[in-house]
Amino acid sequence: PALRGGAAHERAPPIEAVLLLEFQGDATFESDDPALEINETAPTIEAEITARPAPMLSVHSHVIGESVRDPDPFEDTFFDEVGVFVETLQVEYGTESFGVRAGKFNPPFGVGWDLLPGLYGSDFADDYELTEQIGFGARATLDGGDFGTHALGASAFFADTSVLSDSALTSRGRLRRSDGGPANTGDPASFVVTLDGIDLAWISGLGYHAAISRQRPGEGDTATER
Repeated sequence: PALRGGAAHERAPPIEAVLLLEFQGDATFESDDPALEINETAPTIEAEITARPAPMLSVHSHVIGESVRDPDPFEDTFFDEVGVFVETLQVEYGTESFGVRAGKFNPPFGVGWDLLPGLYGSDFADDYELTEQIGFGARATLDGGDFGTHALGASAFFADTSVLSDSALTSRGRLRRSDGGPANTGDPASFVVTLDGIDLAWISGLGYHAAISRQRPGEGDTATER
């Protein structure tokens, strides 16, 4: 996303929708705590819809349906406690060399949660993924020819405490300012700065991602997370 430019928007259809379905079952068959010996079967349903009212302008939404509550001790679950929530809802404007966005989005910190292989690759890495933040961001892209394409990006944000932080069907609970936590400040005082590159040194697909984040503490917290 950090390297996507206006030309891609010009070639894309005016409305695009993608639906992803995933079903996963986990069984803990032996544990020192018998309460944890449970079977969990749950779906993950993701719907991405992008509308492009103008060549360089797009509105993007990402809606997820998944289990939003942990199972009770000793209790097996089968498609239980499924909630539906809006993970992103943002407006983007972009050209070949520059782009801006605003709304509810996932600040682009890290890539392991998206690229690691294996069934549980994303599960282990998503602890540091930043999601469901409200704010704005910008990126500048430079085409270096044989030296690859590089993009510098920056985002300022705060945790979503609006009605969109809750979920339908099964409520996961609306986030409140009083809950505290990183970036839960009510103003865009937290930020991420990124530098990305692809197709380096004449090797198609070779790239890098470097990022730094700072999340200001919410109510009741004292430490800034870096």
